[in-house]
Amino acid sequence: MIALRWSAYAVALVSSVCAARAATLTSFVSKENKVIITLDGDIADGDADRLLTLVREANQAGRLVSGIRLNSPGGSLSEGAKLADAIRNGKIASVVRSNNTCASACFLAFAAGTEKFASYTAQVGVHGASDRSGEETTGAKAATVSMARIAKDLGVPERIIGKIVVTPPSQMVWLAPDELRSMGT
Repeated sequence: MIALRWSAYAVALVSSVCAARAATLTSFVSKENKVIITLDGDIADGDADRLLTLVREANQAGRLVSGIRLNSPGGSLSEGAKLADAIRNGKIASVVRSNNTCASACFLAFAAGTEKFASYTAQVGVHGASDRSGEETTGAKAATVSMARIAKDLGVPERIIGKIVVTPPSQMVWLAPDELRSMGT
């Protein structure tokens, strides 16, 4: 049911920012014999499909995907929603490591983690959506509302959702440790 609602939201996110190139997604096997996936770079069309391929490959090899390490300034909001859907449905933990960033569309992927981990030196940021040219148009405002609904479905506290809604796309609000803890981080 949630996946269907997210898909409808993703369709509504037509005004999202699209990155020029996709993030790099790789995987490795931990010493516990579980797979950890890393996402590094701008989120763009096709990243969720690449994530699902890596998860499928791990499962076919008899391994569980235990987490995804996120390092992204954001990118395509609709693709961020698809990543969030894949992470939540896959019951994957989300991690932002020391000195890494997860902002904008990446925030949805982070919020979708069944468990969420962020280093004290990590930066996790939110803001409203923009159109392809970076402007806050009527369509972008509708996309921001859709992003807020997705965040609510992911269990993001109202205080953080409020920051998404009121922060212009040209600015970023970096979440404090207590705000991250309120998300279960």
